Amino acid sequence: MSVRREDFDYIRMLLKEHSGVALEDGKEYLLEVRLSPLYDEMKVDSIAEMVQLLRRDNSAALRERVLNCLLTNETYFFRDIHPFEMLRTEVLPELFAARAAKRHLRIWSGACSTGQEPYSVAMIVNDLLERFPGFTVEILATDIAEENLERAMSGQYSHAEVNRGLPAQMLIRHFTKKEAVWQVNESIRRMVTFRKLNLFGSWAGIDRADLILLRNVLIYFEQDAKKEIIGRIRRNVADGGAVILGASETVLGLSEEFHIVHAGKASLYRPKAAEPVAVLSGVKR
Repeated sequence: MSVRREDFDYIRMLLKEHSGVALEDGKEYLLEVRLSPLYDEMKVDSIAEMVQLLRRDNSAALRERVLNCLLTNETYFFRDIHPFEMLRTEVLPELFAARAAKRHLRIWSGACSTGQEPYSVAMIVNDLLERFPGFTVEILATDIAEENLERAMSGQYSHAEVNRGLPAQMLIRHFTKKEAVWQVNESIRRMVTFRKLNLFGSWAGIDRADLILLRNVLIYFEQDAKKEIIGRIRRNVADGGAVILGASETVLGLSEEFHIVHAGKASLYRPKAAEPVAVLSGVKR
């Protein structure tokens, strides 16, 4: 059954208004694929009936249930491995050295989905702490979807999920097999705090972070929305800190307040005011 234009426009209006994500023309099929599993739960037989229900019922819970099904939750451990190699060998050791006086690091994983990214970072940090004893590291992980956060907080993943991107030695060291699932060990789980956050809502209580990961999120926003988010990220990254985006994302055309630093096959963004001259190949800007 095809999706009527007026129904498509209504749902994508809700999606943009409440999450900032822009659904392009021609994506009607996506509504059918993502929302049809909700038919039985919502007691409807079509997208048209679902829209009628949404128009009648102003419940935030109902709206969120629908929107969460549309938001992309693609994630896996150590996704696009190169940024994590950069974190392990360069970025985190440099941050540990730079924060030696206060012996504390704060990391923010935005749009963390079901938790594989912040747990991947936590595993790297856990291993590095053997070289930097006495440090405390806070990892805040946020997402717009409560369902994602509940899964992430459980720290439980299927055999298929841990087999996707997670090195065998990491699985052995940081997980425990419990019947049909693998449980992230308590030592890793207690390093991460999960919290619901809409990137286009209030960031109250989000402290400035030494490292911010906002990967594979900007690609779903329109240009003005990207600029807004990058501007807020710039204000929330600590002096001397770093921002990591997805492989297909960049601050070019969005902000002039960052230096781009390439490390192998990965890149990071440092606030210009805090950038050491050495990292800029001796060119002072």
